[in-house]
Amino acid sequence: MTDPMWRALGARVESNWNSQRAQAARAVIKRRHARRRAAVRVRTAAFSVSLVAGGVAALVDLRATARSYAPMAASGSAPCSSPNEPARASVVASSWRPLAERGRYEAAHRALKKAGPDAVRDETADLLLAADAALLGGYPADSLPYLERVVRTHANDPRAALASFTLGRVLLDELGRPWEAADAFARARAAGGPLAEDALAREVEATSRAGDTVRSRELARGYQYLYPYGRRAKAVSRFGGLD
Repeated sequence: MTDPMWRALGARVESNWNSQRAQAARAVIKRRHARRRAAVRVRTAAFSVSLVAGGVAALVDLRATARSYAPMAASGSAPCSSPNEPARASVVASSWRPLAERGRYEAAHRALKKAGPDAVRDETADLLLAADAALLGGYPADSLPYLERVVRTHANDPRAALASFTLGRVLLDELGRPWEAADAFARARAAGGPLAEDALAREVEATSRAGDTVRSRELARGYQYLYPYGRRAKAVSRFGGLD
């Protein structure tokens, strides 16, 4: 407010108003205004402190709540995962292979069972190694899925004949399932190669144990024709009823 305005306002309030009284009144008003601003700052600071305190209290309550739920997660009541869990699963999944390669088949089979079927690659070599881990580790029935997968999905691989022959041997010698064994030996024989003679001889044996004497005799005669001096001639004659 300008000086003429102060003088006009003072003249209306009091007739003997002068410049000295106007300055005094102005000073009082300034002091009151300064006190009012200070009071506002104090109230604002107090409000801010209360907000911060409330936030801290809420954070403490939240952390306390989280801690109260932590035992439940640890005991299995709630899912709990670790960032290192995928790495550990990967190590477990791959640990069976070096064990099997070193001839520790039982340990390899345990590691493979723990890792699950996805730990075996869909490759002939890996499937045959997994089958060895199961078979030589003392669990012949567990070798069947790996051998069957080689025969079914890798039939063009030269090692498929070996898988068929091994499958027949497990079915016949370990599990007592001669009919299925005869089919496996027939597939190995049809593939040709160095296993053909042994596969035919074991097929004669499997059909004989299955009770199909007619089929067993026919196969035995076929063996004598193809391999007159074969290394399994005596066993074939016995199982084929040609003695």
